[in-house]
Amino acid sequence: LSKSALVRALWRWIAQYPRIITAVSEQVKAGLTQGGVPESRIEVVQGGIDLERFEKIPRRDAMREQFFVPPDRPVLLCVGRFVRHKGFDIAIQAMERIWESLPEADLWLAGDGPDNTRLVTFVARCRRPHHVRFFGYWSAVEELYAAADVLLAPARDAGLGLSTMEAIACGLPVVATDIPVMRRLIEHERTGLLVPPENPDALAQAALRLLQDPSLAQALSQNALRTADRFHIRHTVEQTAPLYLRLQES
Repeated sequence: LSKSALVRALWRWIAQYPRIITAVSEQVKAGLTQGGVPESRIEVVQGGIDLERFEKIPRRDAMREQFFVPPDRPVLLCVGRFVRHKGFDIAIQAMERIWESLPEADLWLAGDGPDNTRLVTFVARCRRPHHVRFFGYWSAVEELYAAADVLLAPARDAGLGLSTMEAIACGLPVVATDIPVMRRLIEHERTGLLVPPENPDALAQAALRLLQDPSLAQALSQNALRTADRFHIRHTVEQTAPLYLRLQES
């Protein structure tokens, strides 16, 4: 919807031809229909992840040593494409509040995208820029999940919540914004913490709760881990195969 009128018109033209369009979430379907794609052509097939990839994540101490990070230093992690709707600028603002209580805390940003320059500039102006680390695109992302203490998912909008699913599968506690996609993935106070969007103070307070209360962080991550099977990619396959059969038979 944020694209130009020409791009939206192109989507509507393309949408005339497929018999079925799959959307990875209800949120994506809503965006497509609002952009002019006929709702009758859209089927929601919830996206998933390969859980086997995260069954044997690296040891925390080994990853901390690899990344030259002291074992007791708090590390907060953001993973995803560097675009405005991911809200990584909100995470940087939240760090200003976190540093007041935990001045040695680090923020790790893993990803790349058109917002990269803006985020780098934003970090350069913050209180402790040397405690923010850009990893770029990191293919072995499980290494970062293993080394971090909390995943921050401060998205203004999201289609799938991929990094949140991956963090849950790795047993990493999550603080996310209270938007529809995240409410599907996280039950507040049981499998993670949800905070209002566009609220760095609330994000910082929730992150500090987990950093300062390891028993709470562990309880939330363990509860979340027990729900991870619903994200398995096999469920996506099970939903997709009947669509192919239906098209083949019609």
